[in-house]
Amino acid sequence: MPKTASPRYSVVTAVYNVERYLPDFIQTLENQTFTDFEVVAVDDGSTDGSLKLLEDWAARRPEQVRVLHKENGGQASARNLGIEHANGQWVTFPDPDDELNPEYFAQVDKALGKHPEAQLAATNFVMWYEETGERLNDHPRAEMFDKTRLLDLKRSPSYFHGSAPAAFFRTSVIQERNLRFNDEIKPGFEDGDFTARYLLGVDPKVLFVSGPSYFYRKRADLSSTLQNQGDDPRRFTVQPRLGYLKLLQDAASETGHAPRWLQSLVLYELANYFGTDARFKRTVLNSDTDVTEEFIGILRQIAAFIDPDSYTNIIGARRFRYDWYLFMTEYLPGRVFRPDWAVANQYDRTGNYAKIHFPYVGPEPEWQFYEGEQPIEPAASKIREVRIFGVPAIHYVVAWVPVNLTVELEIDGQRARILPKRPPLDRTRKTRGWFLRADNAAHPSGKTAAPGYTLSERLLLRQAHSRAGAKYKDAWVFIDDPERGNDNAEHLFKYCLGHGINAWFVGPDPWYPTESKRNRVRYGTREWKLLMLNASNLISSQLAGLNPDLGEFPAPHWKLTYLQHGVIRDDYSRVLNRQRLDLLCCSTAAELDSLTGENTPYWLTTKEAKLTGLARFDEFLHLHQEMGRRTAVVVAPTWRQALATSPERLKKGQSGSITGFEATDFAKNWMSLISNPELARALDERNMSLIVLPHPELRPAFESLSLPAQVTLMNHENDIDAMMGDAVLLITDYSALAFDFAYLGLPTVYFQFDAASYYAGGEPNRPGYFSVETDGFGPVTATAEDAAAQAVALLDKTPGEYLDRMAAAFPVRDGRCCERIVAAIKAMNERRK
Repeated sequence: MPKTASPRYSVVTAVYNVERYLPDFIQTLENQTFTDFEVVAVDDGSTDGSLKLLEDWAARRPEQVRVLHKENGGQASARNLGIEHANGQWVTFPDPDDELNPEYFAQVDKALGKHPEAQLAATNFVMWYEETGERLNDHPRAEMFDKTRLLDLKRSPSYFHGSAPAAFFRTSVIQERNLRFNDEIKPGFEDGDFTARYLLGVDPKVLFVSGPSYFYRKRADLSSTLQNQGDDPRRFTVQPRLGYLKLLQDAASETGHAPRWLQSLVLYELANYFGTDARFKRTVLNSDTDVTEEFIGILRQIAAFIDPDSYTNIIGARRFRYDWYLFMTEYLPGRVFRPDWAVANQYDRTGNYAKIHFPYVGPEPEWQFYEGEQPIEPAASKIREVRIFGVPAIHYVVAWVPVNLTVELEIDGQRARILPKRPPLDRTRKTRGWFLRADNAAHPSGKTAAPGYTLSERLLLRQAHSRAGAKYKDAWVFIDDPERGNDNAEHLFKYCLGHGINAWFVGPDPWYPTESKRNRVRYGTREWKLLMLNASNLISSQLAGLNPDLGEFPAPHWKLTYLQHGVIRDDYSRVLNRQRLDLLCCSTAAELDSLTGENTPYWLTTKEAKLTGLARFDEFLHLHQEMGRRTAVVVAPTWRQALATSPERLKKGQSGSITGFEATDFAKNWMSLISNPELARALDERNMSLIVLPHPELRPAFESLSLPAQVTLMNHENDIDAMMGDAVLLITDYSALAFDFAYLGLPTVYFQFDAASYYAGGEPNRPGYFSVETDGFGPVTATAEDAAAQAVALLDKTPGEYLDRMAAAFPVRDGRCCERIVAAIKAMNERRK
């Protein structure tokens, strides 16, 4: 790297405690094929060996590398010091834990040579997942870099760039405008603010360069600033106020209107907030109402600067959902919104009814369906509530109406179009309305048939419609987890076999040695395909079981019944709202109401969800009543998403064992309970046993622990029915198995040592209608000692308040759950006359 009087590029990098990453970063710069650049490395008061590595580098490369040192003040202040010492024509700000491909500078320089009018050059982030070593082009902005192009952002406002590490700036512009990174913007968006202010001062011609790769490291230990912003209140107060809002205000004050490309940048940033909320991710908003209130107030001010059409103008993966659009354009300004349309995009698989929905903001409107002038009452309807940042901002009217009529809709006295899909946000495009009628009610077809089948596929289709496939005609197909059975689907399958139904179970291989192979088919086999091509009903205890892949064959329109694995207790709408179910089986009135009641977050209505009970309840009750003296105390730890992403994350080896698990707080708490001497003494005195039944994902981890000799470790492939017949007490944190025990009149000790973090977000659910404190079937504890003590007490007597709660949840325990489920499926199958 020869020294020049004025190098082409200056590399300014802010370094703080990245000793383990610096050697790779240094090497990635030394590997560059283009060498006309200088490095200004600013050590920001590192306390590890970072400074020594930098000084050694400068000693080897004195003609190119300069090292500056300052007291710790943050990345912005370190970069600002580097700017003052930058001599290059262009300056870039890569982070020292990232890497660049060897042609990085060469490719950028070649592109700039072809487009000298560019004011900023932008490169693509390639995501580098340190844990797996994968480098994937899946950054939300990747779409912008599909080819090299020079764009004037005034003419292409859907494009933007807000990353200083992956950008090249004209040093002269920075000096003339005295631009600096704003160290008051915390914990992020310093880059976006600097880049946007730079572009506001020039003709915003940005060169998007597709070739060079900036490898952005996603640290395995989650230690980077960006990976931990959700826990920082400033991300929801300081960052949007001093970053997004201040940018829009300053731009508008200079020109009278914030440029559209800047609006796109801000909306791209905000989409991350909305997406985090929609994915139930853990943030400070889950627990701090003051921060939430301030954040929403800032969003309200931001919304005043955004043009309505800008919400459709974002290039990249972070596009605005319709509910977010309504939140910004209607709810925050305090408007009352009524659409002149509704959407009919789902039909039940019997062809009887269409589900029609439309959104509104503000008080519920008056609405009515008509055939001509005759009012029509829906088969089922509800108001669905959409909470955004905890606020019930958007609502939907959801109704099932018959499709053999010519249906019209009136909202607040005005006729509304019924559309096959939501009209576009771009108001220049029009969507023609249609009347809902039977000839419009074609079923969505799923996969379409391939233009030409292979010979094997043609033979299979012929066989499916011949005598070989006749035994499967209109079959009811049952499936539990593809790798194991013995859940609600298998229980209901056995019932149906004895009641004249053409029932078939798709199960694991090898089969359980105690089970008959009658009407059982292995998943993925040719016989399975014959079965699925003829089946009329698909019935599963797992949502994954309702989405089998038939390859090139178009999926028949099976009627889908979700038996559930357990009782829904929390807000599970994030998962269930992605499903199209014909029937969902519920077990308690409260559960049913939480899914289908007014102002709940689910699309489900009383048409799809029915109160039946779980199929396995029948067998559990039968065995429990037959059993004499019962002796089993069951401990059931549940899974945590955090176990897969924490610094102590579980490492799976080739043998399937999991290392590092015993060091987690999760394992320590459970081992403290399982090994509790008072609990062991009480069980020994009563001649009882302790059974540990962990979540299937945790089974390998518990096998690695040194469990007491008297403890039995079970898995879900063992005889759970026999275990329930012998059970006297459950100890769990969040398992829905507590409802199974309650159905049998047995109490539960809730051992919730991590309740605060569990309900703060990160799991695929949020707290719902059920509170263990007021609705639970036993005491709630936070320590192993208390959990053990409460368990010992319950071995002698269950307090009346818990018995009353069980009776309220299950007023009928008649062992006829399977009978009710079959009746519900048959009723669903009937076509409307």
